[in-house]
Amino acid sequence: MKSYAPEKLVAISRYKEFFPTLPEDIQRDVYQRMRILLLEEQQYCDKGNYKHIAQILTSIALYRSLQAFLVPARHEENPSLWIPPWFRCRVEIRVASG
Repeated sequence: MKSYAPEKLVAISRYKEFFPTLPEDIQRDVYQRMRILLLEEQQYCDKGNYKHIAQILTSIALYRSLQAFLVPARHEENPSLWIPPWFRCRVEIRVASG
C-alpha cells in the first residue's frame, strides 16, 4: 500500500514548485485539509490511481485554503491588498528571435 501522506502527495503534484513559496500557515492548512479529504475519500485509495488522487486532493485542498486565507473582507479599506505579495508572480516575457 502506498503512503497517502499529504506531504508526499504534494511532492508529486503539479503544485510541487509553487507549494514551497506559500507561507507556512497556508501550507499547514493545506496539509490538514488534505488529511480530512483522505479520510473522506479513502474508498478510492489503492485502486491504481495514486497520481490522480495526488492531483485532485492537492488541488481541492489548495483551493479551499487559499479561499479561506484570501478573504476580501480583510482588505475593505485597501482593495489593492486583495492579492498578497507572496501570491503575486513574476511574468517573464521572452521575445523569440527569428
